[in-house]
Amino acid sequence: MLVICCLVAETAAQSKALDSFLELKSLLESHFSGTTIRDIMAEFELKRDSLGNNYKLTGRIEQLIEPTLIETVQQKIGKLHTSTGTTVYTGIVYFDRYTDRAVVEVYPLNKDNRVFGALSIMLNPKGGMKSFSRRFHDFLRNQGEMGLIDTDTIASLSTFRFMVERDGSLISLDTGVSKVLFQTFAQQEKKWSPGIMSGRPSRNEVVLHLVTEFIHTGHGWPDEYEWVSVRELPRFDIGKQLTYCTMSKASIPPGLVVISVIRDPMIGAYRMPMIHDGSVETAQLLINDVQEVFEKGDPTVDQTSSYRRMYFYRDK
Repeated sequence: MLVICCLVAETAAQSKALDSFLELKSLLESHFSGTTIRDIMAEFELKRDSLGNNYKLTGRIEQLIEPTLIETVQQKIGKLHTSTGTTVYTGIVYFDRYTDRAVVEVYPLNKDNRVFGALSIMLNPKGGMKSFSRRFHDFLRNQGEMGLIDTDTIASLSTFRFMVERDGSLISLDTGVSKVLFQTFAQQEKKWSPGIMSGRPSRNEVVLHLVTEFIHTGHGWPDEYEWVSVRELPRFDIGKQLTYCTMSKASIPPGLVVISVIRDPMIGAYRMPMIHDGSVETAQLLINDVQEVFEKGDPTVDQTSSYRRMYFYRDK
């Protein structure tokens, strides 16, 4: 009976502490919303004074918010009935890109005042990026020499877009001849060592930049070059359609259904959904599908950066 009582008391204390954090989060969001600040993330720290009566708000947030509002927030925080005994909180405020609303993440610092991150490893092909790029350039030149691709087509190419899956396999993100060329080349390649984000294998979009002079002449291969650009690209098998996610709206091809949301892990939801392209009906279906994935705790969603607009898109 004693053990059960202790467990019940511990659970109740944890629940009360969580309510306290959410109350603090709600207070901060209500006061930081309604400004003209857009698409900026600012860190902050809340530290209680030695008397234990008041909290001092410091950090980059001080550069963005009027001193009078900072003072008001500090006074309101001092009136909250916290039950955690926490003396220092740290957090982030994200001012939304499209609305005047703010999203806040706040949590107590541990006793060492340290935050530990999970393992992250960059994806890598056999021999490295430079060797991969050279093999692809040689492939394109060979295709031209055998008459399988004409000169005008080669001249029109500047980049190739593809995805490195979690298992290291390569999938073209281009269309037309570019897709056919890359998929033919990819069949000859070994799988990459996939990227690791937050301790888990991740999907990544890779943009391969062509060295035009080398393709045309076979000369001028550089020692240093921006061989590729890499961006994490979560992909979700949700609903009945393949769905992609990116942090950059500019990277989304035209003619797709596009929505955006802000991920809020403190309350376990995507917030502030917006429709950017597509009909209301198809966009709302995408919003519902994305929210369902979050509620199920999909590991790919869980590793995605929070508190900035995330864009989800798929075919109409």
